[in-house]
Amino acid sequence: MPVSTPLATLLADRRTALNAKVASARTRNPAFDTQAFSAFIAGPFDQLLGAVLAARPDGGAAFVDTGFDMVIALVEHGWAGDRDHSGVVRRVWTDLAPRLAVQIAANPRETLGALSNSAIKLAGEPGVRIDDWLNRLTLLGPHTGSPAQLRHLAAMAAWRSGAAHLRDAALALPLSPEIASVAVGARRDADWGELVNAFKANRWWTPDRSAPADGYRIGAFTGLGGRFPEPPKLAVLGDAFILSSAGQYFVLDADAYGAGLRMIDAVRGAAATPATLATMANGRQIRADDRLVSCRWPQDGLAVAMTSDTVAVVSAWSHQVQVFARALP
Repeated sequence: MPVSTPLATLLADRRTALNAKVASARTRNPAFDTQAFSAFIAGPFDQLLGAVLAARPDGGAAFVDTGFDMVIALVEHGWAGDRDHSGVVRRVWTDLAPRLAVQIAANPRETLGALSNSAIKLAGEPGVRIDDWLNRLTLLGPHTGSPAQLRHLAAMAAWRSGAAHLRDAALALPLSPEIASVAVGARRDADWGELVNAFKANRWWTPDRSAPADGYRIGAFTGLGGRFPEPPKLAVLGDAFILSSAGQYFVLDADAYGAGLRMIDAVRGAAATPATLATMANGRQIRADDRLVSCRWPQDGLAVAMTSDTVAVVSAWSHQVQVFARALP
């Protein structure tokens, strides 16, 4: 496939070494997709090189040396070809990375490599809104001053985009207060310490009061790409919800920004207290403290559990779980 003149020159200068790397990858993995590799080099890789050169004319060699290895790794693990059905890695390289060309030119491995790895991890989290994550990084990433700050922003943006299990870690990140405030939907000049205290006081609080009244539904049948072989059973352990399905146990993470599932060991899961049968109000609603929340499942086979601030509901007829705030802040 044809490539730009700058890339053709840089590749020619390194032809022997780069060909050896591809040959080594094909030896390790006979199924190495050379067509996907060539397409990624001629497409996202070449386009990003142009942005890097525009930001730093002497940064092409370092980008090619490091980026070539990244593309090989992406192809080997199926993230630069047909397996990347969401296109999330390609979008990082084509939509986000050019906006961060200055940072990438200065340190391609610690910036582009970290963003690619984050995208791969988030692609496996069904509750994460990838578009939101990319948009926040595109908006705020150019204002970060170091690879570490960019990585912190990626984690903060992931939490804000639905990765509820990152909540505590995100609130403790040493990120610029101005950037952190904007990332969570507050004013740039907001007091970050006060925001953190408010978040810790109520997991359903947000600066813009954006928590969905009916919460979130998460989960699916394994045959449809979900985690549950059979409709999950609900229990409570301390202040956490535990879901079990066919001998597997999961903890349910949820807050105003999203909900997700993490597998846990059977010993911990079996120690949880089972949920109670639910009683519906008005035929289609569950009571949550002083308010009613819509529920689409019939009362038959419905179970409910509560923690200090959250309600979870499961049905014998569904592979999903609904989770919402007991009281909206």
